[in-house]
Amino acid sequence: MSKLEESKKTGIHSKLLKMVGNWKGDYKVWLEPDGKPYESEVSGSIKPVLKDMFVLHEYENTLDDQQVYGMALYGCFLKHNDLQSAWIDSFHNGTSIMFSTAKNKNNIFDVMGHYTGADENDIWGWRTVIEMPSDDRLLITMYNVFPEMDGKPSFEAKAVEFDYKRN
Repeated sequence: MSKLEESKKTGIHSKLLKMVGNWKGDYKVWLEPDGKPYESEVSGSIKPVLKDMFVLHEYENTLDDQQVYGMALYGCFLKHNDLQSAWIDSFHNGTSIMFSTAKNKNNIFDVMGHYTGADENDIWGWRTVIEMPSDDRLLITMYNVFPEMDGKPSFEAKAVEFDYKRN
């Protein structure tokens, strides 16, 4: 049995493929770490691509009267056991793609990417965690990881949350 076939049966790919389907739920965005989130309904779909090697998450919602579209590709490079994602979004990213990666530990999808802030020397982190508490509920949470600034230590704050129910 190939590594991919094994992963599809008992590994990270089996978890990713459980997410396949149509989803509806709540979408929250925090623009300030301690601020009140902007909230809206979100609809999304997750489908397998390239013979189940990856899953593609596509979604849309409205935020402050602005239509938001996004997509993310999730997978695992089995040769090195690296979780990987590539995320684009009409609200957050502009023309940038957020690439994130991490070592696969216990088949939990938890990856980290990086981007520069207003000051090109400030490197921020962007952490994405995917959890599936049940077959009909999916949580995708993204965190801003603030760099050390003005003598304050680095810290993490919730930035985006998808709380989906299977449609």
